[in-house]
Amino acid sequence: MRILATVTLALGVASFCPAATVTVLRPDGGPAATAVVLCAGHEKEPVLTGEDGAARVPDDCRAATCMAGAYISGRAELVAGRAVCRLIEGVHVTLRLIGGNCGEYCFGALIPAAREGDRVSRTFDEESDSGQPQAQLGVVRTGAYTVELRGDPEEWVCRMSVELQRTGEETIDAWWRRPFELRGVVIGEDGAPAADVPVRVRIAEAAAHRPPGAWACMRRADAPDLFSAEDGSFVVPVDPATTGLIDAGSSWDPDGFASVEIAPPWPSSITLRMKRRR
Repeated sequence: MRILATVTLALGVASFCPAATVTVLRPDGGPAATAVVLCAGHEKEPVLTGEDGAARVPDDCRAATCMAGAYISGRAELVAGRAVCRLIEGVHVTLRLIGGNCGEYCFGALIPAAREGDRVSRTFDEESDSGQPQAQLGVVRTGAYTVELRGDPEEWVCRMSVELQRTGEETIDAWWRRPFELRGVVIGEDGAPAADVPVRVRIAEAAAHRPPGAWACMRRADAPDLFSAEDGSFVVPVDPATTGLIDAGSSWDPDGFASVEIAPPWPSSITLRMKRRR
């Protein structure tokens, strides 16, 4: 009888053990209803909170992430089957494309300047009221970011630095400038056309460190290198609003090096005359 009573008591205690629960709170401290809770190891089994902000999670849950559309996700460790996960207030960012047309597959992105945090990106969709394409980037933390636009041509990118200092709503006007195709020819020191010489565009120092709110467009750093053709000719894309340098070869290349500064309005063509190291 004593053994049976002990087993009965143990079962009774187990049946009344509190379930593992994560309570999600908004930044103002109130309960967050219909928030999503994900436990580590159970990422495919999201749980929604009730009106009290509580969600019953698997008993083996040790850490949970809480998410709600208007806030930045929070994370909490469970202790004795309990945790409070606090959502974080952030900035809801919208990009509004008001300059240029970056093509059918145009998208905008926010990249943290300190390389901490996640990059967020969305394609542009037509906004019904104004007819201007918009990209809803969602909620991010305050701080310094690079706004980036990519579209057609795919190797071209436009960027601007921005400081998001206040929580709430932020709409950023995005400007896309298609590249101007600058044509030229590379001439060797002997006066003959120089073939298979790498040609690069360098944004001038002043343009590379533009203040927040100023856009600069350029060829992506990961795009394939450009080389002069058999007749020495080349075509390079340049930002029609930025001063820069066009380089042929390199200063350490025994075949020579040439560099020309260009600025708007663009010339119809340029000549890069190589000089060998002495």
